[in-house]
Amino acid sequence: MLLGLMLASCNFPLFGGPQATPTIVTIETVVAQTVAASNTLVPTLPMPTVPSTITPPPPQPSLTPYPTYTPYPTATAIPCDAATWGSDVTIPDGTKMSPGQEFIKTWRIFNSGSCTWSTAYKVAFVSGDQMSGTSPFAMPKNVSPGQSVDISVKLKAPNTAGTFVSNWKIQNPSGVKFGLGASNAPFYAKIVVDAPLFAVTSANVEAEHTNVEGSCPPGATFNLLAKIVANGAGTVTYYWMFDDGTKSATSTLNYSAAGTKEVTTTYSTNVDGDHWAAIYIDKPNHQQFSKTTLTLHCIP
Repeated sequence: MLLGLMLASCNFPLFGGPQATPTIVTIETVVAQTVAASNTLVPTLPMPTVPSTITPPPPQPSLTPYPTYTPYPTATAIPCDAATWGSDVTIPDGTKMSPGQEFIKTWRIFNSGSCTWSTAYKVAFVSGDQMSGTSPFAMPKNVSPGQSVDISVKLKAPNTAGTFVSNWKIQNPSGVKFGLGASNAPFYAKIVVDAPLFAVTSANVEAEHTNVEGSCPPGATFNLLAKIVANGAGTVTYYWMFDDGTKSATSTLNYSAAGTKEVTTTYSTNVDGDHWAAIYIDKPNHQQFSKTTLTLHCIP
C-alpha cells in the first residue's frame, strides 16, 4: 500500500510520456496516511464485561486414600523332627482298670516335620509311671512328612488304687527326644485304678506225692500245700475239704497287703483209687477253689 501511494504521488510517466512535475511529499505524511487508512479497516472490538461477583468453582471430591500396605508374613522354616497329635486309638483318658490289669495303649501321631521317621527312630518313656512298658522301642514303620502312624505299647496297671499317667516321646537316631507341637508336649496314657474289693484270687493245692502205692491198710498219707493269693489287705478264713466228705477246722490268715500265703495239712486214706483235696475260702469269697487229685494204689 505504501509503495502504491508513493508511485501515485510521483506521477511517473508511462512508456516515455511527458514527465509531470514532482510533488514533494514527506515520509511523515505518508506514514500518517497509512495509519489512518489502517484504522478505518480494523473495527474497534468492545471490551468484555467482567461480572462484579465471581462464583468460585465447586469443591472437588476428596480422594479416598489407598489402604495401608500389609506385607506378607515371613515364612517359618519347618524343623526336621516335629510331631502333631492325632487321636487316642485305644484306652481314652480316664479309662478304669483293675489292679495289675494289662492293656495295649495306641496313639495316632502325625509327622509334621521335614524328615522321614525311619525305623531307626524310637518311642521312649520320659516321665510319670512307666506301667511296665518297654522303653525305648522301635518306630513300627517309616513315616514320611505329612503321614500318620499308630504307635502301640503294652502296659500294666499298678497294683494300687489311684490315677496314673505314663508320658512318652519320639526319639531320633541321635538320641534327641521330641514331643507334640511347639510346646514339645508328650503323648500319654492316663488310667484310673479302682480300689478293689478285698478277695482271694486263687488257692491252688499241691501234694508232695499225688500217686502212691502201699499196703491197705494202713494205706497212705498225702502231704498237702495250698498257696492262697489275696489282692489286698484283709482277713481270710478258710478250711480244707476232702472227697470223703470230711473237712478241717476253720483257720484265719491276715494280709497287710496284696500277696501270697502258704498253708499245709495232711490227708490219710486206705481206700484204693482216686481221691481229692481242695481249699474252701469262707471269707471274703465264700468260694471253693479247684480240686487236686490224689491216687492210692493198694498192694495186696
